[in-house]
Amino acid sequence: FNPGVPIQPVVIRWDEEIAWASGSASRMWLALRALAEPYHVCQVEFLPVYHPNDEEKENPIFFANNVREVMAKALDVGTTEFGFPDRALAKYVAKRDMLPSKVLNFPFAEVVEEIRGRAVDMRKFESDIKGQLLADVKLLLKFFVEFCDKAESKLSEENFEQLMGKKFEERLKIEGKGLNWSSFPISEDNDISFKKFAIGVLRVKYD
Repeated sequence: FNPGVPIQPVVIRWDEEIAWASGSASRMWLALRALAEPYHVCQVEFLPVYHPNDEEKENPIFFANNVREVMAKALDVGTTEFGFPDRALAKYVAKRDMLPSKVLNFPFAEVVEEIRGRAVDMRKFESDIKGQLLADVKLLLKFFVEFCDKAESKLSEENFEQLMGKKFEERLKIEGKGLNWSSFPISEDNDISFKKFAIGVLRVKYD
């Protein structure tokens, strides 16, 4: 979408549900299930060529999202910002006996867009920072899950101080950047969610 030229959207309709998505079952089981069917029928539809307007030419993400909406409408399905990174993060949380829906009630893409929106050097963001964000969030999640209130899935000021004593700044490579409790938007209960924690730390790291 970066070149800003017309796009030929193509959608595929299957005659039945075929679960090839990662995490739905083992790859061997999916292969055996597919082989057990004599044949599979699908319909390939070429949608009208999508010509981007001036705003879409200047903003590839806006362009891509609009094309996605056209494709979803043709298939009569919804869209979501949740992707494979969110599955990996949710799996980690679930293994710690916590509800992913309470800890990770936002898509990883929101973190990317938050940091992208604050980037001064977009070239550096795309080449260096963007690829590092998932590793950063995984590490932040590890610290958060270890020190948060498990019942509320929130981090208190006391929890935060305990976390800071575990070489947190060194691990995140933010030594001397002034991270403290006031770096976060604190709730009335004097605690923060993982989303506020992650974005707050990443703002300090990449600003």
